[in-house]
Amino acid sequence: MTIDKGLKTTLAGALAAWAMAGAVHAEDRRFDIPASDLRVALDAYARQSHQQIIYRTEDLQGARSPGARGALSDDAALARILAGTPFDVRRDASGALAVVRRPQPPQSRHVNS
Repeated sequence: MTIDKGLKTTLAGALAAWAMAGAVHAEDRRFDIPASDLRVALDAYARQSHQQIIYRTEDLQGARSPGARGALSDDAALARILAGTPFDVRRDASGALAVVRRPQPPQSRHVNS
């Protein structure tokens, strides 16, 4: 089986473009999210990163975020936003991010004899 030279060039170009798109996606972007209410910080993150974020408003009530500023990857910015909070992030099959309360470890029960 032979592949003509034009097809090889086209395939190589498409592969290179696909690889570059992945690299661009992984690059840092400039975030400017001040310390604030966690809901406000997550909404700002969604706008600046162009990512979809799901959370329950009542879960975030009263939670504060230290914010995220500077040239950061999307993951690093989100980690900074959630730093010091009782929340983690989960990514679903569609790529959407869900902010969920971190499960509390079970409390040990001491039995006195």
